[in-house]
Amino acid sequence: MDFNKVFKDLPEKLVLDILKTIIIGGILYVINLISKSFIDRFFADNKQLGTYFFVLLCLIFVYTIIRLFQKYRHHHTPNFPHIDTDFLILSQTFIHKVISKTEIHHTRKYKLKSLRNGLIAYKDQFQWTGNRFEISSANPSHKLVTLPKNNAYDVVEIMFDCSLNKKDTIDVELNWKLYDDTGVSSPFICANIYEPTQHLNIDITFDKSLGVKQIVCQEVVVSKGSLSRDTAKRVDLPENCNFDWKIAKPKLLHRYEIKWNY
Repeated sequence: MDFNKVFKDLPEKLVLDILKTIIIGGILYVINLISKSFIDRFFADNKQLGTYFFVLLCLIFVYTIIRLFQKYRHHHTPNFPHIDTDFLILSQTFIHKVISKTEIHHTRKYKLKSLRNGLIAYKDQFQWTGNRFEISSANPSHKLVTLPKNNAYDVVEIMFDCSLNKKDTIDVELNWKLYDDTGVSSPFICANIYEPTQHLNIDITFDKSLGVKQIVCQEVVVSKGSLSRDTAKRVDLPENCNFDWKIAKPKLLHRYEIKWNY
């Protein structure tokens, strides 16, 4: 039997659970041997007292191991800020149409569920690395208000035509015309997950004249203001130069990116 192949085909979590069970079993066996030897040697006349004393030492040992493990987790686990959000995003769809190297049409569609009473607006932010853009709302009754920048991000507030109660839902759609007359924009699109989101969809289409044959999709973990990159996936585009990336339950405080080269 090829054991290497057997273990390779097993799920990683199952292999780790098996190793944990073997290690814990081994430790318990060693502790049992040590306890018998310890009691027989130092508490031959009062084995009950010896048992109590050994149990106390074991508890101190276990407590020390737990504290060391907690300190390790504290230093090696991403430190995410507390998130206080007004909405649950039921669905979030980005439609990105690359018309040319100097013009892109971008649409964002949100289906939002209110988590509080009295909500009258939703904030969105975006970053365009070209030289100018135009933004509008597909719903004429939704007023757009430009807010001060958040670092490199432009921020817009969508004012509703009504006040939402808790558990109410509302559809929001924004349209951008992005221009890069000077050729300085970076060829990528991304969705940052800053609010609980049930479904994310990034739909990108290139004009055939651009000759884009391949894109790179990757998930990025945002931690402590820096980016920790996961494995990237290269995707060959079909003849219609369209790729529709569907992500069920995208991870909070993660970024989903698509990059390409002209």
